[in-house]
Amino acid sequence: MIQGLSRRKTVYLILIALLLAVLVLQQFLGRTALPKIPVIEADVSAMTIVDGERSLELRKNGGEWLIGAENYPGNADRIENLTEKILRLQPLEQVSSSGFFRPYSLDEEEAIRVTIYSGTEELRSVLIGKAGTTGRQSYIRFPGKNEVILVAENLRRDFELSMGDLREKQLFTLEPSSVHRLVLARTGEDPEGFIRTDGGWAGDSGEAVDSGLLDEYVGKFSSFRAADFPEDAVDTGELIMHIILETDGGEISVEILTETEEGSYLARSSETPYIFTLAAYTGNQLVKSPSDFLDGDQ
Repeated sequence: MIQGLSRRKTVYLILIALLLAVLVLQQFLGRTALPKIPVIEADVSAMTIVDGERSLELRKNGGEWLIGAENYPGNADRIENLTEKILRLQPLEQVSSSGFFRPYSLDEEEAIRVTIYSGTEELRSVLIGKAGTTGRQSYIRFPGKNEVILVAENLRRDFELSMGDLREKQLFTLEPSSVHRLVLARTGEDPEGFIRTDGGWAGDSGEAVDSGLLDEYVGKFSSFRAADFPEDAVDTGELIMHIILETDGGEISVEILTETEEGSYLARSSETPYIFTLAAYTGNQLVKSPSDFLDGDQ
């Protein structure tokens, strides 16, 4: 009798173990089956990014990317990188097929919709939800599909963008040695010009100056970048500083305007039609008096 009960218990235990194994296998296969998302190779001509009420339209014109109806120049490298992320999605696992999207921030009102075009052909449209638990993955789905897929890279972070994030902030570059004259005009002070000579720099009137400081100052314009392009900025405000760089290729001017509440500076330049901001650190380095460069008065 005892031996019979032991044999029966053994059978029951085996059946329970098999049942558990089947359940675990089903769950495992349901969650970790690797979906196939083909890589798309094509010439991209446009991209739209819709995030709630905010919508960005980007179009490629030759080798240049333009943003919005205003045709603002875009940062081509960054935009191309974003299009590649969508055309080369890296799936890790399918996490759901129930059509219940809220836990993943993939409802229409929460998701970021990115669509890539080649001419009039839609190459791919994807809805981007929240980031994965590690912050290095994200949840996506395709419009009209119930499957929620975990993919590599935090696409939510990549595509939570403003127009300013994608605009080209490189305003101009120059070789410092090409600057043969510098004019500094700080509001309330007499303007002063500095001429590059074979031995360094000299004031327009022949006064001795600190050539090292002037070389350092001119070097700040070798790669001149905006911090941002405020959407509501207008061409007004008190002029703080007017800088003129006379180069072998022509004259470049930079005007530093009112300091903002955040500490940055509104500015304008002959090299762009748009008002921009300079970071506080950059603006503070450029707002100098001509007397700061006179020899013996550093």
